Amino acid sequence: MKTLIWYKRVSTDRQIDGHGLQRQQDYFDSYLQNLPDRNSYRLEEISDEGLSAFHGVNVSDKGGLGSVLKRIESGDISAGSILVCESQSRLTRLHAVDATLLIHTLNQAGITIWSLADNREITTDSDTGLIMAVLDGIRNRAYSQDISDKVGKKKRAIRQAVRVDRTATYGNVCPYWLKVTDNGFEPIPEHVLTIQRIFKERYEFQSMSSIAAGLNADNVPLITSRNWKKKAAPTGWSQSTVKNLLSNERVIGTLPASTRTGGGKVPGYYGDPVVPLEHWLAAQESLSYKGKKAVRNDKNPFAVRLFKSLIVCRHCTHKMDVNGARQALSKKGSPYHGSLICRGARDNSCMCGEGGTRTPALPMKLVEHSLTCNLFRSLRQRDISNGAKEQIARLRLQLTEAETDLAATATAIVTQRNPIARQALQNELDKLADTIAQKRADLAIQERKQQATTLETLEGLDLMTVDGRLEAQRVIAKSIALISIDTVTALADITLRNGNIIQGFDLRSTDDFTGMMTHATDSEHHEEIAMIIGEHLPTVYPIPKTADSETEDDDRTFPEVEPDIANTDENGFPIA
Repeated sequence: MKTLIWYKRVSTDRQIDGHGLQRQQDYFDSYLQNLPDRNSYRLEEISDEGLSAFHGVNVSDKGGLGSVLKRIESGDISAGSILVCESQSRLTRLHAVDATLLIHTLNQAGITIWSLADNREITTDSDTGLIMAVLDGIRNRAYSQDISDKVGKKKRAIRQAVRVDRTATYGNVCPYWLKVTDNGFEPIPEHVLTIQRIFKERYEFQSMSSIAAGLNADNVPLITSRNWKKKAAPTGWSQSTVKNLLSNERVIGTLPASTRTGGGKVPGYYGDPVVPLEHWLAAQESLSYKGKKAVRNDKNPFAVRLFKSLIVCRHCTHKMDVNGARQALSKKGSPYHGSLICRGARDNSCMCGEGGTRTPALPMKLVEHSLTCNLFRSLRQRDISNGAKEQIARLRLQLTEAETDLAATATAIVTQRNPIARQALQNELDKLADTIAQKRADLAIQERKQQATTLETLEGLDLMTVDGRLEAQRVIAKSIALISIDTVTALADITLRNGNIIQGFDLRSTDDFTGMMTHATDSEHHEEIAMIIGEHLPTVYPIPKTADSETEDDDRTFPEVEPDIANTDENGFPIA
């Protein structure tokens, strides 16, 4: 049975919501009423809504017309069928050659193409039809290209006004927690409270999944105003929705930089921040540690590994796992920290124990206590003012220079009589004023950033709670790159993120080496050395041996050295 295919298409959402589809439907209804032998056709309706014919999306695998072409090729749509469209421009706006080839392919398959607007057949079988198809293709392509150029020019002008001149906005486009008014952007109170809650809980070291669970438990509505047409709307908060908010610069009033167009960020575009700056900076710091995902289990704090993904076996370089950590108390009343064991030892591939046996495990309580108390105790917690002092000094200097230039330019305007030169000076004065305003805003941010600093050390954290261990995990990961442990000798080599190495730390020792760790992590000291020698070289800090280990007798035995045998005679000639 032959098929009557009714094909309609619009390119944009505005056309979907407008009268474009209805106009095409009215054309087709009139055509259908006057069609002879109507009952001899199987009617199918194909609609490509929001798909561009200029870029050929409608004839690709994504488009309805593309599926029609495949069915024609497979024989599912037989010769003698009719493809009805409003005009050739609905069918294609490709280059005239490609558009004509598409029409010719359909004609060769025995498909009749009928244009409702022109009330004629679109064909390449006759010279006249071919010429008209080519001319329509050129006209449709040129029309779309002209619209594209005009839209592109307008977008570039708006982008220039928004991101460079800062004299305009993107209209009604704003985050979901703001609304557009005559006076700019105004926050929506209930949404702002939700955002502040999220940042506050993250500042208090809660994981993103637990934040989402709390919001869902309290029936807090998801902050969104998106029109979900082609995708099912999310049912509630999730870890990804919380993370998207925590990383969204718009909460501090900044329009983010555009990676597609290369436009720079615009501070203050959306007005004042809706969250405290220290909460924002802390959230960015916590999000910067990839792979260090927080584990939330209030019943078992030891499920949070302080050295997650950091510890390896010195013998085989396999990762090491913690077995047996649980909340239940032992007979002595202390919790089970578990034991540290090499993954290679578990499958008997790491056999470095006594007598070639499996590499032994090491009590995790010993490892945690020794490293956190005798070595890592001085590691600092959140320090979100890193570089703030230098930034403040530089900004103040730049601000002073700009104010001096502003005063000189203002004086020059007063004495200048030439109107052209006077206008040029006025333009320069406006630019200087904008620069000064921007520098003052940046200076205020850096000063608030410096005030938000917390310099407490790891020693101040409660490692018996989930929150304390999560923060300790982030603090350790910030400075430590790798911990290589020999469970046979209980010695550890610690590689820092700055490249320095602390070598031979005895986990069973009670000596305090926090001073060495402070020196090894002193970035200013190592930057000074790098400036002197011209490059950064890692420094190895060997742990000094104790008095007991230095006086131990060396009971190792070595074979006797064989005496030298002469290979020349007294005259220096080789002995045969």
